[in-house]
Amino acid sequence: MFTRDEIDESDAQPHPSVNLHRRKARDRSEILGAIRGIVADGYVGDQEIIFLGKWLLTNSEFLETWPFNRLMSRIGDILADGRIDEDERESLHELMLEITGRALETFENKSTTFPLTRPMPQVVFDSNEFVLTGKFIYGTRKVCESEILSRGGSCCDRVTLRTSYVVIGDLSSRDWISTSWGRKIELAAKYAETHPVHIVSEKHWAGHILAG
Repeated sequence: MFTRDEIDESDAQPHPSVNLHRRKARDRSEILGAIRGIVADGYVGDQEIIFLGKWLLTNSEFLETWPFNRLMSRIGDILADGRIDEDERESLHELMLEITGRALETFENKSTTFPLTRPMPQVVFDSNEFVLTGKFIYGTRKVCESEILSRGGSCCDRVTLRTSYVVIGDLSSRDWISTSWGRKIELAAKYAETHPVHIVSEKHWAGHILAG
């Protein structure tokens, strides 16, 4: 059901911004599905690479959005000299596996290690704000937050410019945009381009918990 603010009262239709959001979500799902189909046979053909490049150029609203900006940059580099060698093909294949959340040797539904902060940062709890996303092997969300609070840190449900660390649970969450990444991670990756926001895995975060 739509809220009053989401309705364009002139013709009782959903506000254009609502339709735009839905269209972008649909297009995002479409390209992720296409990427999964391409990597399924373990080989990325020339025409498939060209198709992805054309799709991203046509849907330019995604060119500033992770992970599609990374994908377009890689495709642009590959096509720049007019030929595709096997190293480039394999590199693109691995990137697409990372984007769809598939590990290179398994199809388990676990969160991808992309786009974690590199090199991995020191996790300092005192006076820093943490955002947790996904499902954690370490324990429930309440348990994980209590570990942070007991060490002088704070927790928030959403990513802001005050966020110091976004911690990705090792198990993917149903309410993410895809099986491997979600809106919190997407926003954190964007902020990280200009602000000191660190994206870390549960394993890295838990290592500092257990070491302390």
